Amino acid sequence: MPIDVRDVKGLTQVDPALAAVITEALVAEQRDANDLARRQQLIGVLGILCGALISILFGYWSFLLLNAGHTIGGCVLGTGDLSALVAMFLSTNRRSR
Repeated sequence: MPIDVRDVKGLTQVDPALAAVITEALVAEQRDANDLARRQQLIGVLGILCGALISILFGYWSFLLLNAGHTIGGCVLGTGDLSALVAMFLSTNRRSR
């Protein structure tokens, strides 16, 4: 609930130091909210990077299987890898809106 300026002015009549205490608390709360938003953004970026790395590794593994003549295993792994990659980017796009 936002604090109205008139409320703070009324409280300063009761105790002049109270406005400074409230202002410091609001500044600290805003700083914590900014830190939380920054951490959430960092976690999102790290999640995308880890998902991309895992997708690259599975794609390479699928290539190795196909190259070695294991067509069914390579195709299944490659198809699953591509669908997981598409799902990762679609869910990331949905969360960013």
